Amino acid sequence: MHDGQNPRDLQAKGTRSSSPQVRHLLRPPFAHDAVTALPDGRVRVSFKAPWRSGTAYADMDAQQFLARLYALVRRTTATGR
Repeated sequence: MHDGQNPRDLQAKGTRSSSPQVRHLLRPPFAHDAVTALPDGRVRVSFKAPWRSGTAYADMDAQQFLARLYALVRRTTATGR
């Protein structure tokens, strides 16, 4: 699948990549430009829109960020389901 083709092109051709599982796996768990490494080693995650309280980002240490990212990624079994 990594032969230089765009996954969306494969989906348009009606191949098996149009299954919900494949689309879910290809989708990033967050916008890449929303995450920034800070000079002190922490990670800043910027929100799409500020919350009602005015909070526009969350700063956390790298280990906490990875733990939250791990919780977002769907686990697969040996059968791929």
